[in-house]
Order: sequence, then C-alpha cells, then structure tokens
Amino acid sequence: MRLITIPASNLVLSVLTCALIPFSGYSQSYNTTLGLRLGDGIGITARQRVLKKASLEGLFYQHHKSDQTVAGLLIAHHMPVLSRRLNLYAGGGMAWAFSESNESPATSYKTVMINAGLEFTIARLNLSWDFIPLIPISNEDEGLTTMTAFSIRYVLVKKTKNNLFQKDKKKKKRNKHKAGTKKSRR
Repeated sequence: MRLITIPASNLVLSVLTCALIPFSGYSQSYNTTLGLRLGDGIGITARQRVLKKASLEGLFYQHHKSDQTVAGLLIAHHMPVLSRRLNLYAGGGMAWAFSESNESPATSYKTVMINAGLEFTIARLNLSWDFIPLIPISNEDEGLTTMTAFSIRYVLVKKTKNNLFQKDKKKKKRNKHKAGTKKSRR
C-alpha cells in the first residue's frame, strides 16, 4: 500500500481556500480611498470600488531597490474574511515602469502586474499589505521586479448599503410615498 503525502503548504492553502469560499456579500466597506504606499519604496495609491467585490487601484510608486518608478492600474477581486472590513484580494493590471541609473540613459517599458494582499478598514482608515511582481513585456533587458508595501489610505467616500453611489433605495421609496400621501391629503 502506498501513502500519499501532501506538502504542508498545499494543505494550508487548501484549507484557507475552502474556508473563504462560503463567505458572500460585500467585500469592501468603502467606495473611494486615497493614501500613501510605503515599503521597499514610497508612493501614492487610490482605490475605487467598481463592482460588489471588485476595485480598481491606481498607483504611482518609486521603488528604491531597483531605481524604478512605476505608474499603473490594477483590478482586484476582494474576498471577505470574517467580515467585510477584513478581506483578501488578488488581481492584476498593467503599468509603465521608468528605469533610471547612473550608467545608462533612462528607459521606459510596459509591465504586467499581479497582486495579492490583505486589507482592513476601520472607520475612515483603510490599511493594506500587498505583494506585486512586475513582469516586463516590452524590454527584455529588465528582469522581474517585486514590490512589497503597506498602504494607509483615507476613506473619501463610504460605501452605501444597496448601491455603489446612490442613497438607500428603500429610503427613496419611503420619501416618495410620504410626499404622495401629503399631496392626497390636501
């Protein structure tokens, strides 16, 4: 009889995935955030919720280790962990990277970005940590660059209960109904 062994990392990943699948509902507790990105470089970041569990993130980041400046747009799928305030996210996007070194002239090239991270929102403060590899697609001279950073963002627009940007539909219906009953009483 032959025993099948499963590496511990695969087992942990499988259990984590199965634990996260049952959670449904909204994954973010904000619509729009803006803030700083600090890690192996420094930059700014803005995130906008575009669907129930998806967001777009724009970032501008100066990577200190590789002397690259990155400007990019990412789309991420959010998966709640325990509540909508704490969630895992993963996604990808495109970016322009600008390389500057003392030995050679400045170059720019396109990259594909893949990201994964953990995010927590409390009141109007959004905290996240993520890992983003940059895969160059238009410059063979550049190798893979990885960015790891902690982002602290201010929630500019909080999430509404039913819609992305509109007030609660039930409230609107009640107000219309109240206005209609007042007119009929006159």
